[in-house]
Amino acid sequence: MERAGMQMTKKGFSFRGPDEGVHALKTWITPEDDLFLVTHMGFVEIGSEHWYLDIDGLLGNPMRLRLSDLQAMPQREYMSFHECAGSPLAPTVAKRRIGNVVWKGVPLSLVLERAEISSDASYIWTSGLEWGEYAEVQEPYQKDLPVEKALSQEVLLALEINGQPLTPERGGPVRLVVPGWYGTNSVKWVGSITAANRRASGAYTTRFYNDPTPSGGKPVWTVAPESVIVSPSPYDPVLADVPTRIWGWD
Repeated sequence: MERAGMQMTKKGFSFRGPDEGVHALKTWITPEDDLFLVTHMGFVEIGSEHWYLDIDGLLGNPMRLRLSDLQAMPQREYMSFHECAGSPLAPTVAKRRIGNVVWKGVPLSLVLERAEISSDASYIWTSGLEWGEYAEVQEPYQKDLPVEKALSQEVLLALEINGQPLTPERGGPVRLVVPGWYGTNSVKWVGSITAANRRASGAYTTRFYNDPTPSGGKPVWTVAPESVIVSPSPYDPVLADVPTRIWGWD
């Protein structure tokens, strides 16, 4: 989905996180520098004057929104944990990548309502501008949401994180944020949204990010209950006969 004014930087899969891992999560709101960052095919940079969002599919009023259009729409803040589902190439290996941040943006439901979403639509497909190769697959990064989740008030087209505009590395100028679901569903560098009556058929919905079940693959949507111990870390001394405070997050 290459566009004018857009370029890929730092091509290929990458991961960044605090050296201490979850032991760096010492505050209720995670500073952005301590929030993990994962990309599959690289980073996208696109100037705000070139960015736009196409909304199409089963709609009565398909539209194209520029950044200024979104900025002029009502916005809301939503605090939510942001958690990685782990590598789709090693789905049984826990990664413990998580943080808690404040997002600000336009509710996706508002955009879909203005686009007059059809009652025939059952899924919302979201495509990012990221392109390249991952695990021998070359296609845009595309995910889908059941329409009920897409229309819930917490799902945002986010413009800010922790009070600051989204940087290109964070998926800016605009990314999808799906609180309560794994981060893989929060598409970065969002470029198009499609209302459809079926699930998306790309690799990132059918091949990657699915948990095996007796009846077939189940998409990693809702986050499973989990907790992490922040302190003590493996490097903190624990002395005999000295009380040690153990604490973490649920």
